Amino acid sequence: TPLIGLINLDKQSLAISTAIIGFVDGFNICSLWVLSILLSITLHSGSRTKVLVVGLTFLIVSAIVYSLFIAGVFTLLSYIGYLKWIQIGVALITVIFGIINMKDYFWYREGISFTISDKHKPRMYQNMRNAVVNPRTIIALIGSSAALAIGVSFIEFSCTAGFPVIWSNLMVANQ
Repeated sequence: TPLIGLINLDKQSLAISTAIIGFVDGFNICSLWVLSILLSITLHSGSRTKVLVVGLTFLIVSAIVYSLFIAGVFTLLSYIGYLKWIQIGVALITVIFGIINMKDYFWYREGISFTISDKHKPRMYQNMRNAVVNPRTIIALIGSSAALAIGVSFIEFSCTAGFPVIWSNLMVANQ
């Protein structure tokens, strides 16, 4: 990991390993980008209540969706994690996602990519503005913030699937 160096999770306690994986996985560019845009749009409304509602809703819903994803991966690996072909399949998928993300670093938006295309961004911005600036009720504001959080969570699974799989495998291996 950057700034920390090589970390051998086999030599760490489960709590330390969990903290390290959570710290590294916590910097999710997709979520941070959407949350930053959403909050900057909300700041123009001039309402601190709206900023608080949007921010907390986004963070809480993202955490719930991510927790459900991790629980699903953990449950799945608890039952079939010791089958060699499943381990090979998970490793191959993880390597493929890693190669595509590395390709994006050097050749941005050339070929297969997990980035949001430019043709979808203006509509996304407009929908976010409408949801935040002109909500009919606080429930509508919460609902639209939750919908964005759920949408981003599903989109980002391809970016962040590796860490939950590593953590789940670590938990399964330690019963």
